[in-house]
Amino acid sequence: DIVDPTYSGNEVNRTIYRVFIENLKEDFQADTVLMSHVFEHFYDPIKIMDIFYKNKSIKHIYLNFPDLEKYIKTGNYHVLNPEHIFYVENQYIVDLFKKYGFELKRNYYHEDHSVFFEFIRTSDSISNSKIINIAAENDVKNYFNAIFNKIEHIQKHIVNKKTYIWPCSMHTNYLFALGLDKSKITAILDNAPHKIGKYLYGTELQCQSFNDIIKTDEEIVIIL
Repeated sequence: DIVDPTYSGNEVNRTIYRVFIENLKEDFQADTVLMSHVFEHFYDPIKIMDIFYKNKSIKHIYLNFPDLEKYIKTGNYHVLNPEHIFYVENQYIVDLFKKYGFELKRNYYHEDHSVFFEFIRTSDSISNSKIINIAAENDVKNYFNAIFNKIEHIQKHIVNKKTYIWPCSMHTNYLFALGLDKSKITAILDNAPHKIGKYLYGTELQCQSFNDIIKTDEEIVIIL
């Protein structure tokens, strides 16, 4: 069974629910739930936990979650943006699932990118335990201060030459949202064929081919 409002894969021997799980009306019976890079996108993750808790058929949950804790320490811009809408430490995830009756059985850290959690139901009640992020307040402040410093550094080095920035993605929009002056940028660079000639959403900046631009004899500036 697959719950996905935009599913477009193979449907043979599969039941597809084309809705968000919050709106799923069917009383689905599942022993195991698999979630790959979706939990961090929920507007109300506690509501999702409540759905899992109330569905007593669920015994196992496998969660593939971005290693936000590593991201925020290494300056990866895929934290707290229009897609990843909350920040929690890895232990917070473990404690949250435990609060709703799912104990951590094992986990695996993959290349500073993802954390794989395996949870098993061990309780049929919700505990009153308080869950906190240990270092989040300080880490988030440092994270944004580093970005502001980086933007200031970039601004100083934008001179009177054609200036490009890579990549054509949310990561670049992140810098614009936090103060990088996009009026001084000539275009966005990328090599994804489906992006070339399009525009970075929210801007009037066109995406051009990185491959083509670096072959120019003109002296230019490229921000990576």
